[in-house]
Amino acid sequence: MELTEYELMRDVQSRHWWWLGREKLLKTMIDKYIVENKGILTIADIGSGFGANIPFLSEYGNVVALEADDECINHIKQTYSNTVAVKWMSPKPIDMKFDLMLMADVLEHIEDDKSAMSWIADHLLPGGYAIITVPAHMHLWSEMDDVVHHYRRYSKQALIDVVDKRLEIKTLSFYNAILYPVKVLFVAITRGLRYFSPKKPKRSYNDVPPTFINSLFKIIMFLESLIIPKIPLPFGVSQIMVVKKS
Repeated sequence: MELTEYELMRDVQSRHWWWLGREKLLKTMIDKYIVENKGILTIADIGSGFGANIPFLSEYGNVVALEADDECINHIKQTYSNTVAVKWMSPKPIDMKFDLMLMADVLEHIEDDKSAMSWIADHLLPGGYAIITVPAHMHLWSEMDDVVHHYRRYSKQALIDVVDKRLEIKTLSFYNAILYPVKVLFVAITRGLRYFSPKKPKRSYNDVPPTFINSLFKIIMFLESLIIPKIPLPFGVSQIMVVKKS
């Protein structure tokens, strides 16, 4: 990913509806499945970036941040003194195993995603859980995916196909369902604008939107986080999957 995109994420991740809504969903899923040993789990934050997930993950145990970018690693070391930061790139083995592993919107950045999922199975303790989120549907591909260096977006079956046989799928759901039509419209508009201005620099559009929209979208995602643990959603902009190692 471009350094400018890392820096943008660092600047907006504590305020942007998408980051806040995803955090709420992740916490809800962890609370559903992790009912024992809360506070003393060994946790891997895979592809941690600037550490947006570290504060809430730390509520569940000791966090190890696995990240390839040196600036991100330095930021984590300076900001989160109780977190171990390890320079890592999939599928590099490490001499650690975990109760809980989080790969939040990272799998789509890894060219060999099957090896990445096998790596998770290798480093997950028996009875442990991994939570993976990914962007959904190739028909939603936009210049944002180009800018942040995605290899793919996932259909439901495509995500199932990369799961290692040692892992059992406990939950697989789309999310951002209510905002799916908004995303479809956004993709259509940006493609149209690109047609008329093909040389204009591409953007991720990850800036924080106006306050009203930011608050509204955050509320929508919070509502979805209450539904998904009970009833998986059949469509959406993204997917969340929870797997368990026997």
